[in-house]
Amino acid sequence: MSDFKQALGQFLTGELDFPGLERALGEALQSHPDAGPELRALINNLYKTGRLPHQLHTALAKHIDSRGAVTRPPPQQAPPQTGDAENAPGASERTQFKMPNRPDDDAMKTRLGAA
Repeated sequence: MSDFKQALGQFLTGELDFPGLERALGEALQSHPDAGPELRALINNLYKTGRLPHQLHTALAKHIDSRGAVTRPPPQQAPPQTGDAENAPGASERTQFKMPNRPDDDAMKTRLGAA
């Protein structure tokens, strides 16, 4: 980690070229795989203060991300499949139709006057 900080300082003063800085970043990530978030914060701070150009910041950030060093949230797990439509994803968003109660035949005859 300190080697990368030293390399970054050398890069900022013109003593190291960009491929050398990328090599130093790769070595830092290889020797300290859990240092990704700290390294990312370091390059973000340099970018925000205007000491690291956008293109170089993006390239270094992609290098960190490609190593999987940045902690990402775990993938969401799918809900268990129950097989019934009521618990299906989006079921509450569906329009649900209810059949009207069917009147019994005697009530229907009375209404129609056929009694």
